[in-house]
Amino acid sequence: MVYTVAQQVTQMLSVGKLFAIAAILALIAGFVPWPVEKTGGYTINVGNRAYGFSTDYWAFSVGAIFAVLATLYYWLPFFLSLHLSALASNLHFWLSAIPAFAVLLLIPVWQTLTPSTPSAGTGERGAIAVLLVTAVSVLLFLLAQFVFFVNCVWSALYRRNA
Repeated sequence: MVYTVAQQVTQMLSVGKLFAIAAILALIAGFVPWPVEKTGGYTINVGNRAYGFSTDYWAFSVGAIFAVLATLYYWLPFFLSLHLSALASNLHFWLSAIPAFAVLLLIPVWQTLTPSTPSAGTGERGAIAVLLVTAVSVLLFLLAQFVFFVNCVWSALYRRNA
């Protein structure tokens, strides 16, 4: 069921349009007022100082990355007259979008659902689960960018003209 819906969506829209829609959704997610701590949702403590920023910065960063990828998919065939593989392009989109939105939505929702004073052990297990999902999402996002790079190189070497 999910595969057929994803297949129908990717047949109706080009990958550049999908990245543009994902960029808009990420930017909208940046405007959602998630409840965060004073120092932000993602905090690194160094000494007695806390450095961090909240979910809106992550959402705007992901939105900017997706906007750049949308422009690349639109302008790359014009400038270099290359035709990228549709399968690899769709794989690049789905491997980029799903992990990015998992990180964008998981941590704020987890912070909202967990109590401010967690019981012993439950807060640590939840933090480890969020850290694990975040690490897997980052690895999948980097794998997606590698797929895009290989797709561009493959199309350049075998010169499939647009």
